[in-house]
Amino acid sequence: MIEGVKIRRVNFFNNRHQKLVGILEENSKDKIVIICHGFAGNKNRNFIHLLDDYLIKNNFSVLIFDFTGNGESEGEFSDGTYIQEIDDLGKAVDFVEKIGYKKICLMGHSMGGAVSILRASRDKRVNCLISIASPGEDKFRFRKKYVNTEEKRKQLDKQGYVIMEKNNKRLTKEFLDDAEKKDLKEAVQKIKIPFLMIHGEDDETVPLHEAKELYKCANEPKFLEIIKEGTHEFGYLGRYKNQKETKEYKELKQNILQFLKKWLN
Repeated sequence: MIEGVKIRRVNFFNNRHQKLVGILEENSKDKIVIICHGFAGNKNRNFIHLLDDYLIKNNFSVLIFDFTGNGESEGEFSDGTYIQEIDDLGKAVDFVEKIGYKKICLMGHSMGGAVSILRASRDKRVNCLISIASPGEDKFRFRKKYVNTEEKRKQLDKQGYVIMEKNNKRLTKEFLDDAEKKDLKEAVQKIKIPFLMIHGEDDETVPLHEAKELYKCANEPKFLEIIKEGTHEFGYLGRYKNQKETKEYKELKQNILQFLKKWLN
């Protein structure tokens, strides 16, 4: 534990009156970073906790939380559409604002990055934005990845969902339809706050060209940092806690800190 840092589990509620669970680490009563996990993830997955610890050591407060139906939060996984997670993130901003924070940065990985972009495009309380390996123009990636056979297409039409093999969870038609309505380029054009995009050169999940296309649409001040040899998880595989810090992650966190010191102080 870092001296002077207060750590506590917190709860706030989504628009369905379901409990969302988070961890709040306070090292400042002035500035806070809200970190959002990706699709089918949770607040304890991949390098989110590593970033959390790193930012706390550098005098930023941090809130990490689980979206509806993920991790420890209430609700069904199938409820976690884009529109639901955008609203969840708004409730997280409500929460930190209520306890006194005035300087707020949204940061998200993968789908969490896209949700952060979409939230920031409509929420004037957000002071700066960081997206990490965020998807961009390919609205149909989920359908192409998970509804990729004739059998699955028939299942989706008949029962309204398919089962994802990697986690045995339901991917619903509602989720797919909602994802395919979201226009990240349009959202980026509405953002007028400092915006840092970080993307791996070798991202196997979201190709680098999607980040470049989003960047073209963004307003100044904007920054695109491309991590050489960076994958979607920035070099981490499986249980990141059992691995040494990767050079890709080290570059990632240094870029984040440099941005926050300039734009959230």
